[in-house]
Amino acid sequence: MKKLKQYFWDNIIAVLSWLGIGLILIVIFLPCILPAGKEFEAIIGVLIFYFGILYNILTYKISADKFSKELFNEFNKRFDDMNENLNRIVKGEYFYFAHKLFSLEDVIIDYMNLCAEECYWYKKGRVDNVVWESWKKGMIHYLKDPAFKAVVDDQRKEKDSYYGLYEELGL
Repeated sequence: MKKLKQYFWDNIIAVLSWLGIGLILIVIFLPCILPAGKEFEAIIGVLIFYFGILYNILTYKISADKFSKELFNEFNKRFDDMNENLNRIVKGEYFYFAHKLFSLEDVIIDYMNLCAEECYWYKKGRVDNVVWESWKKGMIHYLKDPAFKAVVDDQRKEKDSYYGLYEELGL
């Protein structure tokens, strides 16, 4: 269902164009549905109605795309900021965290919070399916790594805090 919705949304301009053409053809070729003596006004009214809907939907789509881009940029920046530490954990370089103000557990929990936010916005339809599938693979790569296991398992007790992330990733 989600893929059908995404397909429809991605092709909304084509769908609305075909609906508009169909509506115009109906109005032109079935003049019996128009009020007598007011055909021109009725056609103009239908066109104004159609273009008003088209304008509003396109404005909404542009706004939604802009918001999605902002989310994408924010999430990628936050991931970039923690990526080096995540890779250190995977490589077993735990000594790096010995003299830092943050612990290995802090890094993993911060990453899980980022993943949970991405999951939340995906479920709200603000993250594209293709982007989500890519992020999801990365999440699984890290969160199933043995170095992450203890923290991930411990945080499972707080799974309600992660917006259904565990279920979405199959963890």
